[in-house]
Amino acid sequence: MEDDEYVQLTIPEAFIYKCPARTSAQGYKASDWTEQVAIVKVVVVTKGRDVLIKLYRAEGDKLFAICPIRKGGPAGIEPVTDSSRYFCLRLENDKGNHAFVGIGFNRREDAFDLKSSIADAQKQAEAEEKGVAGGIDLGIGDMGGDFSLKQGQSLSIKIGGTASGKTISKPAASGSSGGGKLRAPGEIASPTFVGGPAPTPTPAPAPAPTWESF
Repeated sequence: MEDDEYVQLTIPEAFIYKCPARTSAQGYKASDWTEQVAIVKVVVVTKGRDVLIKLYRAEGDKLFAICPIRKGGPAGIEPVTDSSRYFCLRLENDKGNHAFVGIGFNRREDAFDLKSSIADAQKQAEAEEKGVAGGIDLGIGDMGGDFSLKQGQSLSIKIGGTASGKTISKPAASGSSGGGKLRAPGEIASPTFVGGPAPTPTPAPAPAPTWESF
């Protein structure tokens, strides 16, 4: 059975360039790409354990090419060394032949979304693979039993040392010998500090960024 495809991201416009072979081991440079060949819509999808970058021609939505990103396979996308808005894509056809093209975006946010979407899709695929292979234990146990009360059965709940069905004393009103203050349900009593004002709480540290470039 063929795996279904799930759309992770759609970017309405990107630009495809002819990508000359790299001239050094340092990587590709967008400044070397002088010939634009197409304007495309970019759609990132997941299919099984693979992530696919699908390129559709802006006019007519006809499929232009596919860039597969496979676990353990050749790099499907590489950033360039002179811009954060351009990448080199490794395209494949249905015969297994491949070619390299450059892709660029007008908006920096689109380039960031592309990287982030691919990274998230890869993490999701890995998590699902581990879950299927080893099973996921949530520590709940078998929940298939019938826990409803049968006719004639009752439920006893312990609250502060008393059982349901017995009278529970209310706290005394303010000024009485009990010294307690009756609070609304859910209200939490303010703590009393002896010997001075309440200490100033230490602010929680800002959360660390979770996104990492792939």
